[in-house]
Amino acid sequence: HKKPFAFELNKKRIEVKSWVEVLLHTCEILVEKNSQIFSQFEHDSKMNGKKSKYFSVKRDTLRKPVKLGNLDLYIETNMNANSIRNLILKMLQKYGIRSSEFIIFLRADYTELHKD
Repeated sequence: HKKPFAFELNKKRIEVKSWVEVLLHTCEILVEKNSQIFSQFEHDSKMNGKKSKYFSVKRDTLRKPVKLGNLDLYIETNMNANSIRNLILKMLQKYGIRSSEFIIFLRADYTELHKD
């Protein structure tokens, strides 16, 4: 029952409302840093799932695709929080960024606990 409130990367804090926003804003930052590394993710088997792709130039191969900035590349956003976390960790590793440099601030969600 935890939702992200914000995350920090490169000493820059970005407020978010969902795990998908964490993923998309992280992608934007990494594309800005080096778009060539990012554009190679589509063909990197370690950056995609066992059964489905997370990155593709073909929109119709993904369930909930979102176009990444000015790249001709889409990212899958139909993932749970753990999958998003794992994908972000893989992306940071490809960019040589330590996971300790990426901080996620969580907001507890107690709505299910307070239902009558």
